[in-house]
Amino acid sequence: MAVSVLEQLQATGRRVGVISHVDELKERIAVKVEVTPVGRGRSTVQVVTA
Repeated sequence: MAVSVLEQLQATGRRVGVISHVDELKERIAVKVEVTPVGRGRSTVQVVTA
């Protein structure tokens, strides 16, 4: 139900950020911002499109 609401918001032009560890949810989101820790308080950021 939550993903359906997020898709409806996107269809109206709204942008929504989601933080998730749930694989099923991650699979349904087309554009992702992945943050990966590399150590010593630093991270890399990558935008991934499906």
